[in-house]
Amino acid sequence: MGKDHLKRYAIPSTWDIKKKGLVFVTRPKPGSHSRPLSLPLGVVLKNLLKCVKTTNEAKKLLYNNEVLVDGRRVKDQRVPVGLMDVIHLKQTNQNFRIMLDTKGKLAVIEIDDKEAKLKISEIIGKTPIKGGKIQINLRDSRNIIAEKNDYKVGGSLMIEVPSQKIVDYFTLEKGAYVLLIAGKHISSRGVVESTEKDSITYNSEYGSTRKTLKKYAFAVGKGKPALKLN
Repeated sequence: MGKDHLKRYAIPSTWDIKKKGLVFVTRPKPGSHSRPLSLPLGVVLKNLLKCVKTTNEAKKLLYNNEVLVDGRRVKDQRVPVGLMDVIHLKQTNQNFRIMLDTKGKLAVIEIDDKEAKLKISEIIGKTPIKGGKIQINLRDSRNIIAEKNDYKVGGSLMIEVPSQKIVDYFTLEKGAYVLLIAGKHISSRGVVESTEKDSITYNSEYGSTRKTLKKYAFAVGKGKPALKLN
């Protein structure tokens, strides 16, 4: 099995895969997402969407160009698909987004055609380039060129896919709607009440007030989620 597979003890806790009786699972290729926040596309097709029963069926589906990820064809079942990525199944004309469920597991939610053209990704870096422009580095490994330096690291961009046109911008400040992507309260959601140097306090969807590190918080709207989360 080797480099193409993971042993069950190495499967991230965010993967909703039964480990009993399982020895190996497909290892994702190094790519656009961290391992805890992504799954190999073949695993998504087989274990989450259940549109195929075997890895070979997944490979055949991909070979026949029946699957798009963020509007682009993907043919390798080991390619990682991660949080906020959009999967389109041509056979059934359905769209799905990778999301965290209430238990902190990666899951799929069905979305409409309008939402399938949009995704949100966190800004993790910025680089000045020629002409006074700024290259924005996103968590999903995208690089987007902006005319002005109007965006802060830690904020998020909502973009069209696959064009990468910027549609909206969310800052990690009071009033932002956040999704926690790590930590003790992973998958918790709510509105930011206040911010400090390295932390935020937010009012969770369940009515409680919680404090968490900024690095765990992903801004996904202003006052409410900009896209469907469940």
